[in-house]
Amino acid sequence: MGNIKPLAQVQSGHAVPTNTSQNDSSAMRNAEGVVSLPLTFRVTRLNLTLPPPVVRNTPDNTLTPVEGQVVLVDIAYEHMGTSHEIELVWNGRIYTAVRGEVGGTVSVVVERADIIASIGRTVQVFYYVTRDGRRETSDTLQLQVTAPTFDPILHAPVILEAVSGQLDVSALLQDARLTVARWPFKEEGQLLYLSFSGTLQAGTPYEAQHAIWWGYPASNANLEQTEVELIELRKLKADSDLHVRLEVSFDGGVSKIPFPLSTYRVIQVLLEERFEGLPEDVLKEKIYAVGAKITVPSMVIEMIYNQDVANAYAAIEKDPNSTMALLVNRSPHGGVTPNRRMVLRLTLNHEYSKVKLTWLAAHAVGYVRFLDVNGNELEVGVAVANNAVQVLSSRLHGPNKIKALQIEVTDVIYLDDFIFTR
Repeated sequence: MGNIKPLAQVQSGHAVPTNTSQNDSSAMRNAEGVVSLPLTFRVTRLNLTLPPPVVRNTPDNTLTPVEGQVVLVDIAYEHMGTSHEIELVWNGRIYTAVRGEVGGTVSVVVERADIIASIGRTVQVFYYVTRDGRRETSDTLQLQVTAPTFDPILHAPVILEAVSGQLDVSALLQDARLTVARWPFKEEGQLLYLSFSGTLQAGTPYEAQHAIWWGYPASNANLEQTEVELIELRKLKADSDLHVRLEVSFDGGVSKIPFPLSTYRVIQVLLEERFEGLPEDVLKEKIYAVGAKITVPSMVIEMIYNQDVANAYAAIEKDPNSTMALLVNRSPHGGVTPNRRMVLRLTLNHEYSKVKLTWLAAHAVGYVRFLDVNGNELEVGVAVANNAVQVLSSRLHGPNKIKALQIEVTDVIYLDDFIFTR
């Protein structure tokens, strides 16, 4: 019996012989002793059952990430030892190993970058357990990672010139500005896709992609801004809806996550006067004397005051760009007559909330007075002579309506591109 090893010294997988007396009577009959048959058994390694990990707060194995909220993965299995090295694997990335806990559970925090890379995908989550130099693999969790929730107010794209859901296109003097605030899990380089839909003035559908924000890489700023072309907005039908759709891609354009939809009611040009297509008799008219008038579809042009009746007149003629315009000709024979004032009254066929026009003069300051139906002055616009086209626009707010414009000049002036909005 002295040559039998203690059980603790037996290596796993080796047979262990055991000697016992067959019975006391046999031993008595044989003074030299009787050796029994060996009893052999195998010492094996305890197998671990490794269930899939559990991601907290994921009903139906679906994760909707929230910016600033930690995502924890719990790893639990029976017979966890403190010598076990446990490695989380999230969507192919192996995390730094942690030691097992006596309680049988360890938790690992998923990094923000890995959450972003997983948005819109189904990812595989499992773990490795290494003990005694051997690595074992757990069952796999199939986790669906959905898009973060965007706030319908904070994260919707905004056209800055719109007021109370209405976009007054006719009031715009330049391209509109569109912004979007920082969204959840925003990172520099994520791709933005901006598009529009609505109704054209002819009543047909309007669909357009933004010229710049289509696969546009985002910055790291808290606010992204671009422009919406005025020439595109002018195509839209009055009293129609403009839908602004913005999407972001977290994965280089493979998939797109929509922002909340923004919709604006279009207040559009109701009438334009460019003095095109007028009858020949209208184009031949020249008014010199007080009370003389020219009638065009949108207005009646009347001479109110003319300090140089012999020479100065108003008429519809071609401007330097060879387009038709309302000409106030202060010097038909060349040269400018100083301090010779002319006043025209343009009485509109309807009342309008806004009026816009272009003004071209070379030598002197002019004035446009916006009048109500009773002839009261609502506002005055000043045009500076600089040989460049200027845009004058009323900026009234509230219930006041414009019924007439009074033009006061002492120079050769071209007036064109009248745009009226009710």
